[in-house]
Amino acid sequence: MKTNVKETKNFYFLLPAFFYAPFEHILVQMSTMGWSLSSYSWFKFTFEKTSPKIRKYFIYHSGGVRSSDGKFSLS
Repeated sequence: MKTNVKETKNFYFLLPAFFYAPFEHILVQMSTMGWSLSSYSWFKFTFEKTSPKIRKYFIYHSGGVRSSDGKFSLS
């Protein structure tokens, strides 16, 4: 019997503004290895195993939008 349980990884750390650019680069690397960001909070980032794909991430201070076109924003 096949289950729909997806493999996930959790990372816990604070993300100050001066780490935004390096973290965006890490997110792109993770997605090319088949791990996409599925959820986040103040200091918890959850990645879900997916097919490898180049996704573009950007981080800014106001609002947050996630769309299915491979572009993600984190507030």
